[in-house]
Amino acid sequence: MDERQARERSQLLHEDQLDFCRNGIELAEWIPLWSIRHAEDEAVVHFSALVPNSQVETSLSHTSWDFYMDDCNPGFDVDDDTGAIEYYRFAPPRQCEPFVVTRDFHGIHPNAVEIAEEFRLFHNLYHDGAGSYYAKDRSGAEELVVRAQEDRVECRRVYLLRYCGARSAHAGIYFQNIRYSRCTPAELELEDYREDIADGLLRCDIAAGGDHLAGGQNSSGILYGKRLLKGLDPSPPGDWVPPEERAYE
Repeated sequence: MDERQARERSQLLHEDQLDFCRNGIELAEWIPLWSIRHAEDEAVVHFSALVPNSQVETSLSHTSWDFYMDDCNPGFDVDDDTGAIEYYRFAPPRQCEPFVVTRDFHGIHPNAVEIAEEFRLFHNLYHDGAGSYYAKDRSGAEELVVRAQEDRVECRRVYLLRYCGARSAHAGIYFQNIRYSRCTPAELELEDYREDIADGLLRCDIAAGGDHLAGGQNSSGILYGKRLLKGLDPSPPGDWVPPEERAYE
């Protein structure tokens, strides 16, 4: 395997993403809450949800997401035996809650991505109408908290984790990343490669080889799973602390 093939192999095994999930995300200023991005050699999907502390052990027992983009709408559950009808806030009934709500208007209007109402109210966020949400500090100065673009939504980490701490919860950051290479699986020594990873608050799996190919590509590597982030110790929403005085876990 030459140097170029070694780099391609590292990319398909998502070694850079795994390093970020293990080490970098705890220090990152911005956390991805939602994204859908497609390029010639990569396709990335991120989502996120509030995971109650009581559900963390269950969440980390499997790689599946605890909440999906299609679960954001209210609905009803009908008991097959009794016929009893129960209203639920999110479908299907779950204890997790999304930080971002995706809305599909079936082509009649443009689809929309909205920040969860309780998160906005908790931090008293101001929306500028162009995708940015701001909070005010004790001096009245504004700080950017959420930045939304066409293909992604990101939140400043300290605000996300303070909200999680107040809710006795973790933040679940979910990902499905697919990368492609023109090298063959044999050249990259990745024929039917499978790895399951359970490392602290990281739970994911990697599948690489000749499946899930895009046009003109010969190999692919899929990283699928989640990284949970522990909430900070709770404090009142109005008790804002400037960056230079903040204490991180």
